[in-house]
Parts: sequence; C-alpha cells; structure tokens
Amino acid sequence: MKLFHGKKLLIMSFFVFALLIAPANVAKAAVLQSGSTGAEVTALQQKLIRLGFYLGPSGADGDFGQYTVDAVKGIQSASGITTDGIVGSATNTKITEWLSKPAYGASTAHFSQSEFKCSCCGSLGGGMKTSLLLRLEALRAKLGGKSTTVNSGYRCAKHNAEVGGEDNSYHMKSVAADIQVSGVAPSTVASNAETIFGDGGLGRYSTFTHVDVRGYRARW
Repeated sequence: MKLFHGKKLLIMSFFVFALLIAPANVAKAAVLQSGSTGAEVTALQQKLIRLGFYLGPSGADGDFGQYTVDAVKGIQSASGITTDGIVGSATNTKITEWLSKPAYGASTAHFSQSEFKCSCCGSLGGGMKTSLLLRLEALRAKLGGKSTTVNSGYRCAKHNAEVGGEDNSYHMKSVAADIQVSGVAPSTVASNAETIFGDGGLGRYSTFTHVDVRGYRARW
C-alpha cells in the first residue's frame, strides 16, 4: 500500500512540474524576430499582409527579414508599445486587435484621423485608409520615432482642383498623404519609404514627401 501511494505521489509531482514549465516553453516558442523562419513566421506575415503591409516581392515567405521587421514595428508603434520588431505575446495581441478594426477610419498612437481632414471643407470622406496610417507608423519607427506632420491628407474635389492635383488624385480616395518629418530631409524620408510603400505611390519633393497605398508601384 505504501508503495502504491508513493508511486501516486511521484506521478502527481511529475504532472505538476510539467504544468509549471509548459507556459514558459510555449512563450519561448512563440517569440519571433529577425532571422526566424518557418510556418509561424509565414502565419505572422499573412496577418501583416491582411493589415495592408507590403512585405516585398516574396510576400509571406516564412523568412523574418527587414520587410517583416518594419511591418512589425509599424504595428508596435501604432499600438504605443515597445518598438523593437520582436513578436511576443503583447505584439501578437495587438496584431489581433488591429485585424478587427475597420479598413477605413481607424486612428493610431501617433496619427489621428483628424490630422488628415481636408483643409478646404474639413471632410475626411469615408475616413482615411487604416493601412496608410499603419505604414506611416512603420516609416515613423524606421526614422527613429521622429514627429511626422501631415501637410495634406484627404482632399475634396474642389480643394484638389485648387492645389492643382491630378483629376484622379489618390488624396481624394483617402489613401494618400503629403508629410514632413521633423529634422529629416525629404530625400531621406523618401529613401526610407521606398520599401514600406513598395507597392504604392512615392513622390519626392523639395519640401515634403508624398506616400500612398494605391496598390501598385508608382514613382515620381
């Protein structure tokens, strides 16, 4: 009887020990960062693409490279959490939260929808595209978290004509912004935006930089 009782205690002790160490092992396995590869990275990348990030010509390739680092930092910056490009439980939670937000009209930690109002009529149309703000957060993080000013966001048709915008300007479609970054030359801003807006529009000007998420590459 004593032998049976001893075995029972030994088995119970083993299960308690397994339960104690399991969460630590799971948490460790869930951390993804630059250099990580495999199915978990692919799943992460698929979520980032759903959020509107551009991950390069290879897309969700299972390789945690610079495109993925920039996108992850964009989510972290947009959420107001540590911007280190490492995906742990906190970042995973934020990614899930962003996936539940609307495609248009969401604000981020550093960009409010109100900053993009038409200077003519104060309208936002249907709201700025959320992925534009997320990519602006990624660019902000890449430039060291420096303050970014939106010179022009949404434009009504009247204002677009007044400033000489294209008839089909993406500003009127709520997917474009002209920006300035404090202490950073527009040429440097544009160079850093090249990959983040790899499938969008990028315009280089002497005093500001134009970026948009039109869905195809355009440069001027």
